[in-house]
Order: sequence, then C-alpha cells, then structure tokens
Amino acid sequence: MSLMENLLGRTLIQPDDTWGLLGVMCVSVALAIFLEQKYRWAARISGSVIALILAMVMANIGILPIQSVLYDDIVWGVIVPMGIPLLLLQCNLKKIWREAGKMLTIFLIGAAGTITGALLAYFALRGAYTATGGQAEDLAAVASMMMTMMALAMPLKDFNTVNIVGVLRGGGDVKAATLIDIGPLWGVAIPYAALCGLVLKTTVLWVYLAFPLEQAVKFFVGIHRLRSGKWVRDLTRA
Repeated sequence: MSLMENLLGRTLIQPDDTWGLLGVMCVSVALAIFLEQKYRWAARISGSVIALILAMVMANIGILPIQSVLYDDIVWGVIVPMGIPLLLLQCNLKKIWREAGKMLTIFLIGAAGTITGALLAYFALRGAYTATGGQAEDLAAVASMMMTMMALAMPLKDFNTVNIVGVLRGGGDVKAATLIDIGPLWGVAIPYAALCGLVLKTTVLWVYLAFPLEQAVKFFVGIHRLRSGKWVRDLTRA
C-alpha cells in the first residue's frame, strides 16, 4: 500500500474526483513545460519525461489513483486522439518521408515487431498467471505500464546508441564508450532493480524503472564525454 493509503485508507484524490484529477494533471504538465523551458537540465530530460516522473511519484505515494475512468475515457479516449492530429499539422510529412523514409520504414517494422511480441507474450502468459490466482486485468495493466515506459525511454535509448556507438566508438574512444555502455547497467540498473524487487519488495513499476534509469545515466555521462571533446582520436596514427 502507498503512503496515503496507509494514513487515510484511500488515495488523497479519489478515482471519481474528475476535477481534482484534471487539476493535478494540468498543474503537473504546466510545471513540466515550465521546467523544460527555464532550465537546461530539464530541457535535456524533456518535459514529457518530467511529467511522467511526477505522475509516477504521485501515484506511488498515494496522491493519485492508479486507475480511473478519467485516464481511459477522457485522456486516452479524447485528448490523445485530438493531440496527435494537431501535432501532425505542424509537420511536413513529405519532407520527413523524403529525408528519412528508409529509416522510418525500419522503425515501423521494429515497432510492429515489438507490439506483436508484447501481444504474444500477454496471451501466452495470461493462462499461467490466472492459473496461480492472478487476474488477467492486472497482467494487462502491468504490460501496458511496461510498454508505456519502454516507449517513453526509447528516445533516450536511441540517442545513446547513436552517441556511444556512432560517435564515441566511431571516433576511436572505444574504452570510454564501453564503460558508458556497460557501467550504468551493472553499476546502476541491476543493483537498483535488485534493491527494489528483492530487498524493499516494491511493486513492479519501481523495479521496471531500472530501464529508463539506465538510459538516463548513459545519456548524461555520454553527453559529458561528447562535450569534452576527449573522444576524438587520430586513427591514422599507430
């Protein structure tokens, strides 16, 4: 149980408190946008990631409910479908396809494979999960959370791949690139996941945060190495 549920017996804002939930969501988004535009460190993280972190913290300490009709019917059912066309109206799709058509095709194939794999895993594991007393709805919620976090962390992961493999390693800085690539995994992500899952016995959400945490550490360390200029090597000399 969360902190607020232990103190009050319920979350601070109830799932049916539509205006309260909307107010917290709007304030969180406004704060994330303000931080992104005001501070350089926030701009590097991006406002969407800051808003996600705020929501996860408030949900896990019991300020916000984990499930609500507002999330499914209004946010995902109305706001997101309306926001996507508004964002696309600002894009030159012909230019994007002309300049990145092949890469976009590869990305879409990879995205389709990821979605297919997630669906297959869900249907394959659902029977075993329910046979041990679990609810299929709980499994679907966990799978949805994991896919959402994976999708939000993918921009960081893609940047890290380009920076570590394409720039640092391509520039001859193999040792630093290897340390940046492996260090956060064994030094941060795995110990963090073991601490949350085996010692603190937290929910799977906090354990799965190891993935974006690893990518965030790689991002900041990789940016520092990139800006230092020490990665440049003259590969023509022995």
